[in-house]
Amino acid sequence: MLSVEIKKLSHANGLPLPSYGSENCSGLDLYAAINKKKKIKNGEIFI
Repeated sequence: MLSVEIKKLSHANGLPLPSYGSENCSGLDLYAAINKKKKIKNGEIFI
């Protein structure tokens, strides 16, 4: 298991920390603290 240090910034208040959505999932669910909506198309990468 890999350990990762998380720093929660003030603009992300109210968002949950990364977590596993179910018992058998392979990765963590992440939440974005963004100021405006961005629609991401299938296969598109957005950082």
